[in-house]
Amino acid sequence: MGLWDVLKDVGKGVIDTVKEKQERIMYYKDLYSSYDDEALIRKYKTATGDAKLGAGLVLKERGYGNQSDE
Repeated sequence: MGLWDVLKDVGKGVIDTVKEKQERIMYYKDLYSSYDDEALIRKYKTATGDAKLGAGLVLKERGYGNQSDE
């Protein structure tokens, strides 16, 4: 097995890991999309990892965190 084969296998592993993480985040996003704003904010404050990212995406869609100086 040459160097390029090893690099290709490593790259494939990284891509698979990123896809799995993205799928977990989207799972949580879908799960939390039915929460009301107050429950979602509480979940965001207490969650960690992918669950927190999923909750954050829903909050962002709802306009939270889009503060501007205007």
